[in-house]
Amino acid sequence: MVLPVTVGAARSPEGLTAADWAAREAVLRAAPLRLLRARRRPAAGSHPPEPDGSWLSAKVSELSTRHPQLEITVEEAADDPAKALAASTEKSQLVVIGSRPAHAVTTRLTGSLALGLVAHARGPVVVVPEGSAHGADTERPVVAGLDLRTVPDPVLAYALQAARREHHPLRAVHVWSLQGVYSYPSALPNPKVGANAKSAASPALRAALAAAGAGEAEVPVEGVLRSGAVGPRLLHSAAGAGLLVVGHRARRHLPLGSRIGPVTHAALQHAVAPVAVVPCE
Repeated sequence: MVLPVTVGAARSPEGLTAADWAAREAVLRAAPLRLLRARRRPAAGSHPPEPDGSWLSAKVSELSTRHPQLEITVEEAADDPAKALAASTEKSQLVVIGSRPAHAVTTRLTGSLALGLVAHARGPVVVVPEGSAHGADTERPVVAGLDLRTVPDPVLAYALQAARREHHPLRAVHVWSLQGVYSYPSALPNPKVGANAKSAASPALRAALAAAGAGEAEVPVEGVLRSGAVGPRLLHSAAGAGLLVVGHRARRHLPLGSRIGPVTHAALQHAVAPVAVVPCE
């Protein structure tokens, strides 16, 4: 059985954008599309108004017309949306949700849905800003943020597959920071320490690319090394990207909505492109 691409069904502009993006992704993967509409159970004794599902039917009709080969299903869940979508990652190729767009002088409003979902997902999650068009420009690279601690790297593997599907170039970025080298703050860091860190990172990046099969990717692959604060440097390297891929090390013993790592959080808050978050065990 082919697992579906699942999208959080929402009537908002960002929710409708996510449905469009997920439909295109499902077509590329030759997978069915599932629209999951999750709502909390009404309080005991309350009588909520009957929901208007006409917008959802209209969206399904629109997607069916645009992608006649796509199998589309709709599922309702009487649960917290973050919990329902997190549970769906175990039976989906990936889960897609929408977000408000980030701008040059502002940050994206990343709410509890995205943060809670990413923190507890067991599979890839893509957060799509309102207005994003899937594969609109094949010159835009897929950018992968790598930490080089795991080989093979699941972030790099996901990014490479995404680049292959639509023939986008791949930019694999590793940012090393002197904060990870010094055990104490140093006003005058030794230049040799930074040079040694870069010398160590360069073969590690080449090894990660080789282990992922980047040499046989049939798309242009660029390895990039940067130094400095990881989040800002990665975002700078992702300028103009069609997709930014980052990792997340799950902390499933913590409650839903718990804090995610600073680099992943920065990507979700500030990246202009869709952000794919891949669990790294």
